Amino acid sequence: MAIHYDFIAYSSRISATHWIIGMKAIQGEVPLDIVIPDDQVTTDPDNPEVVGVLTTEGLERESADGLELYRYLRRLNPKKNEAFNYNEVVIRNIHSRLNTLRINQELRVQIAYTERREPYARFSYQIKLLGVSEQADANTSDTERSEITTPYPESGPQHLPEEKSVENLNQPIYRTTSTLEKLIAFTQKLQKELDQTQERLGAVIKKVQQLEEDRHQFREIHNLIEEILNRISRLEDLDARIQYLEADRQQLHDLQQTLRKFLIALNQQTRRSLRENDELSMNE
Repeated sequence: MAIHYDFIAYSSRISATHWIIGMKAIQGEVPLDIVIPDDQVTTDPDNPEVVGVLTTEGLERESADGLELYRYLRRLNPKKNEAFNYNEVVIRNIHSRLNTLRINQELRVQIAYTERREPYARFSYQIKLLGVSEQADANTSDTERSEITTPYPESGPQHLPEEKSVENLNQPIYRTTSTLEKLIAFTQKLQKELDQTQERLGAVIKKVQQLEEDRHQFREIHNLIEEILNRISRLEDLDARIQYLEADRQQLHDLQQTLRKFLIALNQQTRRSLRENDELSMNE
């Protein structure tokens, strides 16, 4: 079952250097992520996705780029190499019309979005030129109104068949997407990111705890190394004292040797003196 949206884009020249670019839904609401696809939205962490709808009241803004509508359509249909593609022919025609657009003239384009279930072509944009009209005409002309393709008759939307029914499977349907649905999807996305962040935070907490345990073990090893260094320092002090005592012992040993030699020499001198005295006594 295909999903179908239709909206109008227009460019009005209000002066020689300024234009009005606008869009509005033909019927119901059109999600802005279809009007402005995701690949055309600048990534903003504060606004991760387009949330909102385009209504029949429309929206517009002033622009200094006269070919902005052409560039927008070119982004919707980027296949320039398909020279005989219907959209390509229409876009080239729009380009030439925009170049010749006079002041107070307005160019209108109908864009039809179709989403399918086929994987090879899930969605497509069909572009149709509605024509150029004078901006003074506030209401859409009968000719232009007849050219606008509406998905339902003027009596209102038909009752949609149930999904189980196999009849009219190719009939396009409108899917009303409200801002609340977008916000719910955005909230679910935030919840998923929050769960992932909590998982990563849990892993970081485990790593921090492991690092704290490693730091405690490192501190114990550091204290042990300091104790060993203190003991080595005390041993070095003892070694210096031992060397000092060893020097004193050597000096004492030298003193003992000197004193021994002195006593031996004194003993010999005393014996020699006694012998000489004995010899003198005998001679007398």
